[in-house]
Amino acid sequence: MNTTSQRNAISTSQTTEAATQTTTTTTPPRITPLSATKPRTTTTTITTKPPVTTTNPPPPPPPTTTTTKPPCAMDSCCRRQSLYVVSAWLLLASALPAMLVSSLWLLESKPELEMKGKTLKAFVYADPEAEEFLEVLPAQLWRRVLVSRGRVPFLTELAELRLASGFGELPAVVHAAGTSVFFGLQGNCSLQVWEASAARQELPLRQGAAVVVFPGTKHALLQTQGSESCLILSVLQESGGFDRHDAASGFVAADAESLPVLKTAHESDLLSKKVYLAAGRVPGLFQVSLARLAPGAQCEEHTHRSAAEVYVNYDGKGCHLKMQNEQGQSRVYDLTRGKVAVINPQTLHSAWNDDGEPCQNINLMIGSPKG
Repeated sequence: MNTTSQRNAISTSQTTEAATQTTTTTTPPRITPLSATKPRTTTTTITTKPPVTTTNPPPPPPPTTTTTKPPCAMDSCCRRQSLYVVSAWLLLASALPAMLVSSLWLLESKPELEMKGKTLKAFVYADPEAEEFLEVLPAQLWRRVLVSRGRVPFLTELAELRLASGFGELPAVVHAAGTSVFFGLQGNCSLQVWEASAARQELPLRQGAAVVVFPGTKHALLQTQGSESCLILSVLQESGGFDRHDAASGFVAADAESLPVLKTAHESDLLSKKVYLAAGRVPGLFQVSLARLAPGAQCEEHTHRSAAEVYVNYDGKGCHLKMQNEQGQSRVYDLTRGKVAVINPQTLHSAWNDDGEPCQNINLMIGSPKG
């Protein structure tokens, strides 16, 4: 609209207002508030005629502001989503009794196979000759870790320790919630153990000897002056603290030469073992033994429902394992020359000796301390 038209419209509205002020009415006129900076021209008509429309252009629309609502604001869409969720929960509740039975079985059959969000492999296989010893004390003590923490449920570590000749005594240690297993592989070392009465006892760790140290028992490895260097298998198991029946000693020690030969739970008469520690002594450590496979011996395929089985080759040339991986594929592994295999629960495996001489493996069965 141009300026002349605006003036004519204003003049016309003013004339109309003057003419209509003489009309008597019982309704008070509506008053339009004025702007603080500039008066706004409006037309107010109190007549029986249709109101005159203001000639000013409409104010510009307010700026558009985009507001991002949080997820699932309570609008109609989200209310429908909430109804769907409630319906799903109702269906789940109706099937809960049957699911509970199934879930409990699954939890029991696959214990601790996921540790802190990490899915475990079916087994761990390690060749000591492929691992390097790390020097702990210069020219005196070396250590190589074959199975580290987090790869096997309730197994903190499996390692080999090499002590130089005439090393002396290592600093004493105490594990408040772990059980230690020391097994002599080569040479002639000793283990110092402090009993509950504070008396110290020296236990031999020559080849074939083993000591199981209970939680809370102070102990230290010892290599006396003039002795040859020695190699020791060291295993730390997460047993937790527990009340011991033989609290006075705090350990179990045995030598392969003095242990009786026992039949295994497998079908073959060519399989036998010597047991250092039986089930019931340490929570979660179900057995420490030395298994012997005669020539031609075969251990049938089997699984362990809730325990991991540790194999450490002790001697012989014919020990082999067949283990199935996570994809269901089986492969044969050679256990000779001190190789290590740890088979996690639910893993299908078998063992045999294909040599003309016997072979032996150190065996441990490790599971939950809660049984």
